Amino acid sequence: MTATTKTRLERWSDKAPGWMLTLLPMLAVTAGGSVLWAVWHFYYDNWNTGDLAWYNWIRPLFMTAFGLMNITAAPFLAFRKRIGWELLTLAYAIVPIVLMVGLVIVSVRFVWFLISSVVGRFDDLLNGTLWESLDFHPKQLTFLPLLIIVGLVVIGKLRGESNEKRGN
Repeated sequence: MTATTKTRLERWSDKAPGWMLTLLPMLAVTAGGSVLWAVWHFYYDNWNTGDLAWYNWIRPLFMTAFGLMNITAAPFLAFRKRIGWELLTLAYAIVPIVLMVGLVIVSVRFVWFLISSVVGRFDDLLNGTLWESLDFHPKQLTFLPLLIIVGLVVIGKLRGESNEKRGN
């Protein structure tokens, strides 16, 4: 004879007050609807331009999945079904993925910007007109000392870690 083990939702529903169990489906619908509205509001202009780059649809796709899973989980949560809790936890597991995707997109776009700017300036380097084509503004020159300081701090930290490993 095997004993049935309770799921996390069943254990939580045994301990939770009744008003919380009633409020959870409403919160799920509110969160899902809010995210769907935010996707429509913030990304609508990107979709109407016709020039939709690869990085302009990934985050809205995950956010839409989050909203739809929340809305889908609400009726199941109202009837205390296990699938509702699983959908809700899956929906909230998407949040770190959305944040990570944002960091990956920024990293890829930054590397692409660096590569395209180096390749774009390569012809100027061959012609000997690189320094004439560079246009420095005072705003760019105020950023340069900050960049140098950050670089020196990073180099100092790396050298400090290598000295600690050697035992110095």
